[in-house]
Amino acid sequence: MGDFERAIGEHLRARAGDVGVPPHLGERIQTRVTVRRHRRRLAEITSAVATVAVMIAVPVAVQLRVEQPRSPRLAASTTRPPRPNLRVDHLVSIPRELPGGKVFSALALGSDGTLIGQGTSFDGMSHDDGRLWRSGPAGGTPRQVTSAPGLWAAHTDGERIVWPQNTDRRHDFQLMCAEADAAPRQLGRQGVAAAEYAFAADSGIVVWNDEVNDTSHTVWAARSCDETPQPLFQGGSGVAFSYPDVLVAGEKKRGGFDGRLIQVDVDSGATVPLHLTGPSGLAGREDAAFAANRQVLAWADGGTVTVLDRRTGAAKAIPVRLPHTTGVNGEIRRLTAGNKVLVYSTQPQDGDPDTAKSLVYDLRTATSFRLAGDAYAAGDWFAWRDGASYRLGRVR
Repeated sequence: MGDFERAIGEHLRARAGDVGVPPHLGERIQTRVTVRRHRRRLAEITSAVATVAVMIAVPVAVQLRVEQPRSPRLAASTTRPPRPNLRVDHLVSIPRELPGGKVFSALALGSDGTLIGQGTSFDGMSHDDGRLWRSGPAGGTPRQVTSAPGLWAAHTDGERIVWPQNTDRRHDFQLMCAEADAAPRQLGRQGVAAAEYAFAADSGIVVWNDEVNDTSHTVWAARSCDETPQPLFQGGSGVAFSYPDVLVAGEKKRGGFDGRLIQVDVDSGATVPLHLTGPSGLAGREDAAFAANRQVLAWADGGTVTVLDRRTGAAKAIPVRLPHTTGVNGEIRRLTAGNKVLVYSTQPQDGDPDTAKSLVYDLRTATSFRLAGDAYAAGDWFAWRDGASYRLGRVR
């Protein structure tokens, strides 16, 4: 973060509470500048890669597009499962309309079915309410968890929610952590890298990459919001976490993936190198979106998704054409992995969120289909935007 940006933030923080200066305005400005700068760089790289990527036709027999309305009005839900061959039961509805007039926009799905997000609106510009909301397998309107100024990403394992937030002058972000109804706490003082794959929570454990410049990262871990963090791995970035394994991309001394992939047991600290075979490696993939379950690691960059079998090391590009969206500052790309499906979602950064698109890939049948709207997978759970609601259920 530049000195000018810091100066603005410090000045506004000092004047917080003055007439005409809303609280947390300094934090919100600093956070938006940092995240937009990071995502703008990702968008430029993604655009360049997509231009030269060789695309393969999608082998999809059945597709369903759940058309979404333009903001601010919400259309009624279709109440249909996403696809006849993707059987989803225990379905519940999560209304998007929130108290105060904002609408719920999901950020992440936990492996226990917890769906978290923030309140948003769009009037030609994107606005968020700086609050974390959650719902889950019981359905119903999301309830507020906590305030989170400058919120742009979050993850949950159901027990706790973690998100990056600007709290000090030395770091762009620190990692915040909230459990049950307890007040949020900061996890350590190492900072957290400005990438959505840089932090994760699963099975009661939080892992994250520290914030560094021009050197390799350290992966940290904590088992509660008030535990002193412990270093787990030095010399790489954790890119995905599926308990008990953290998938770490090895890095050069001055930063940047060097092509190595290491599996680290979060309980014992034991490391196992994974030897990749196939057309695609990890070198230079710092700006990809990553996700993992207990069998695979997947990453998406440009126009392709690569799936790595963690048992054999065999990597293959799956034959799908990824959707894209366009906002003032590019697009926000997310990749999530359940036990049975992968979900790639894209929505415009600083654009109409109702133009979001998703691609769902069934790992069992190697078939895919698209949805209009964002979607998420974790464990056996699958959530997708369906008009005025999100729908949540278990994949059978």
